[in-house]
Amino acid sequence: MTDEDVMGLLLSWLRAPEYGRWDAGGCEIHLPNLVRHHFGKHGKDKYEVAALLKDISSPLYDAAWELCRRGILRPGPIRYETVSSNPGVAEGFTVTRYGRSWLEESDHGLFLPIEPSRYQSMLVPFRERFGPGFYQRAGEAYRAFQANAHLSAVVMCGAASESILLAASIAKKGDEGAILAMYKASGGRSKVERYLFGQVPEQVRSQYRAHSSLLQYWRDESAHGTATNISANEAYTCLLQVLRLSHFISDQWQALTSPA
Repeated sequence: MTDEDVMGLLLSWLRAPEYGRWDAGGCEIHLPNLVRHHFGKHGKDKYEVAALLKDISSPLYDAAWELCRRGILRPGPIRYETVSSNPGVAEGFTVTRYGRSWLEESDHGLFLPIEPSRYQSMLVPFRERFGPGFYQRAGEAYRAFQANAHLSAVVMCGAASESILLAASIAKKGDEGAILAMYKASGGRSKVERYLFGQVPEQVRSQYRAHSSLLQYWRDESAHGTATNISANEAYTCLLQVLRLSHFISDQWQALTSPA
């Protein structure tokens, strides 16, 4: 099982824990007993379950700690009265009030990697092509998302997408100064987009709009001084869009950067 498989399994347990003949050991979530019931229910004997528990215990506790770091879980019992002398308390967790609303909000935790380094590794193939500015901003976006700083995540996603746009335009023109001057002028982003996509087929332009429209919308929304309603859903969507836009521009690189 990959780390993402383990995280997906843990999240399914948080939403609907099943213990069978086992119990939660004074806590809401008791990981060893959830594993015992889950794999026993799927036909594993006690020896196979013991081996599986040994194999996945480390990534499973890592996933639980990551959710603790995000404020979704906390170690320990549900409340003081459940502590007693039950040794299961040492292996248990409880969903926080914030964690309950997070679990109800979406399934976003199932699709992005647990560790920032894993997301960063997904960006590595584009680092040389789009430049260190892109790599830095996209990485900062994911770290902000993990810290529940959703507004900051969206801002960095928008900045990463503009780094992609600038990198492709500079490669096409061969003059960084001219592109940056265009970009910094009034309506600069639109001017750079017209320069880059003006001579390509409409199908390519429409695909670009599909990949970038939400990024641009939330980036513009976050630029105003008023309060925003940007949530984990929007931040998560923007992170995915950065990856999709990266793949799209990279796939279209030759067509986009060939001199007009």
